Amino acid sequence: MTDDTILIVDDSPFMLRVLTFILKEAGYATVTADSGEEALAKARSSRPRLILLDAVMPDMDGWQVLEAIKKDPSLQKIRVVMVSGLEAGKYPGADGYIQKPFTPDQVQSIVATLLSP
Repeated sequence: MTDDTILIVDDSPFMLRVLTFILKEAGYATVTADSGEEALAKARSSRPRLILLDAVMPDMDGWQVLEAIKKDPSLQKIRVVMVSGLEAGKYPGADGYIQKPFTPDQVQSIVATLLSP
Protein backbone atom coordinates (compact mmCIF):
# COMPACT_ATOMS: atom_id res chain seq x y z
CA MET A 1 0.00 0.00 0.00
CA THR A 2 1.24 3.45 -0.87
CA ASP A 3 0.04 6.96 -0.12
CA ASP A 4 1.17 8.27 -3.53
CA THR A 5 -1.68 10.06 -5.27
CA ILE A 6 -2.16 9.62 -9.00
CA LEU A 7 -4.22 12.04 -11.08
CA ILE A 8 -6.02 10.29 -13.95
CA VAL A 9 -7.06 12.56 -16.81
CA ASP A 10 -9.33 11.33 -19.59
CA ASP A 11 -12.49 12.66 -21.24
CA SER A 12 -13.92 9.13 -21.37
CA PRO A 13 -15.84 8.16 -18.21
CA PHE A 14 -15.16 4.50 -19.06
CA MET A 15 -11.38 5.03 -19.19
CA LEU A 16 -11.49 6.96 -15.89
CA ARG A 17 -13.30 4.04 -14.25
CA VAL A 18 -10.95 1.42 -15.72
CA LEU A 19 -7.75 3.24 -14.73
CA THR A 20 -9.12 4.10 -11.29
CA PHE A 21 -9.98 0.43 -10.69
CA ILE A 22 -6.55 -0.78 -11.86
CA LEU A 23 -4.69 1.68 -9.65
CA LYS A 24 -6.87 1.25 -6.56
CA GLU A 25 -6.39 -2.53 -6.86
CA ALA A 26 -2.66 -1.84 -6.66
CA GLY A 27 -3.12 0.31 -3.54
CA TYR A 28 -2.82 3.80 -5.01
CA ALA A 29 -4.94 6.80 -4.12
CA THR A 30 -6.50 8.39 -7.20
CA VAL A 31 -8.04 11.68 -8.25
CA THR A 32 -9.75 12.10 -11.62
CA ALA A 33 -10.29 14.90 -14.11
CA ASP A 34 -12.16 14.79 -17.42
CA SER A 35 -10.61 17.82 -19.10
CA GLY A 36 -7.28 19.58 -19.43
CA GLU A 37 -8.38 22.63 -17.46
CA GLU A 38 -9.73 20.46 -14.64
CA ALA A 39 -6.50 18.44 -14.70
CA LEU A 40 -4.39 21.55 -14.13
CA ALA A 41 -6.65 22.73 -11.31
CA LYS A 42 -6.63 19.32 -9.61
CA ALA A 43 -2.87 18.98 -10.06
CA ARG A 44 -2.45 22.26 -8.17
CA SER A 45 -4.88 21.31 -5.41
CA SER A 46 -4.09 17.61 -4.89
CA ARG A 47 -0.33 17.64 -5.65
CA PRO A 48 -0.16 14.15 -7.20
CA ARG A 49 3.18 12.42 -7.66
CA LEU A 50 2.08 11.11 -11.05
CA ILE A 51 -0.41 12.05 -13.76
CA LEU A 52 -1.83 9.60 -16.30
CA LEU A 53 -2.79 11.94 -19.13
CA ASP A 54 -5.00 11.14 -22.10
CA ALA A 55 -3.52 12.52 -25.32
CA VAL A 56 -6.75 13.39 -27.13
CA MET A 57 -9.27 15.56 -25.31
CA PRO A 58 -11.65 18.24 -26.60
CA ASP A 59 -10.66 21.38 -24.65
CA MET A 60 -6.89 20.98 -24.31
CA ASP A 61 -5.06 18.03 -25.79
CA GLY A 62 -2.53 16.07 -23.76
CA TRP A 63 0.39 17.91 -25.34
CA GLN A 64 -1.00 21.30 -24.23
CA VAL A 65 -1.60 20.01 -20.70
CA LEU A 66 1.90 18.47 -20.57
CA GLU A 67 3.42 21.79 -21.72
CA ALA A 68 1.47 23.72 -19.07
CA ILE A 69 2.62 21.31 -16.35
CA LYS A 70 6.28 21.52 -17.39
CA LYS A 71 6.17 25.36 -17.54
CA ASP A 72 4.55 25.77 -14.11
CA PRO A 73 7.23 25.77 -11.37
CA SER A 74 4.70 24.43 -8.85
CA LEU A 75 3.85 21.43 -11.08
CA GLN A 76 6.96 20.65 -13.11
CA LYS A 77 8.27 17.98 -10.73
CA ILE A 78 5.14 15.85 -11.23
CA ARG A 79 5.83 12.81 -13.41
CA VAL A 80 3.52 12.55 -16.45
CA VAL A 81 2.62 9.41 -18.38
CA MET A 82 0.81 9.88 -21.66
CA VAL A 83 -2.00 7.39 -22.32
CA SER A 84 -2.96 7.13 -25.97
CA GLY A 85 -3.61 5.02 -29.00
CA LEU A 86 -1.16 7.25 -30.90
CA GLU A 87 2.56 6.61 -31.35
CA ALA A 88 4.75 6.97 -28.27
CA GLY A 89 7.36 9.20 -29.90
CA LYS A 90 4.90 12.05 -30.26
CA TYR A 91 5.21 13.16 -26.63
CA PRO A 92 8.72 14.37 -25.86
CA GLY A 93 8.89 15.59 -22.30
CA ALA A 94 6.59 12.90 -20.95
CA ASP A 95 8.09 10.55 -18.35
CA GLY A 96 6.38 7.51 -19.81
CA TYR A 97 3.82 6.22 -22.25
CA ILE A 98 1.00 3.69 -22.08
CA GLN A 99 -0.41 2.47 -25.39
CA LYS A 100 -4.18 1.90 -25.61
CA PRO A 101 -5.42 -0.78 -25.38
CA PHE A 102 -3.43 -1.75 -22.31
CA THR A 103 -3.47 -4.45 -19.67
CA PRO A 104 -3.65 -3.85 -15.91
CA ASP A 105 -0.12 -5.24 -15.59
CA GLN A 106 1.23 -2.69 -18.09
CA VAL A 107 -0.35 0.20 -16.18
CA GLN A 108 0.76 -1.05 -12.77
CA SER A 109 4.30 -1.74 -14.01
CA ILE A 110 4.97 1.74 -15.39
CA VAL A 111 3.36 3.40 -12.37
CA ALA A 112 5.43 1.33 -9.94
CA THR A 113 8.60 2.08 -11.89
CA LEU A 114 8.00 5.84 -11.94
CA LEU A 115 6.98 6.03 -8.28
CA SER A 116 9.79 3.88 -6.94
CA PRO A 117 12.27 5.81 -4.77
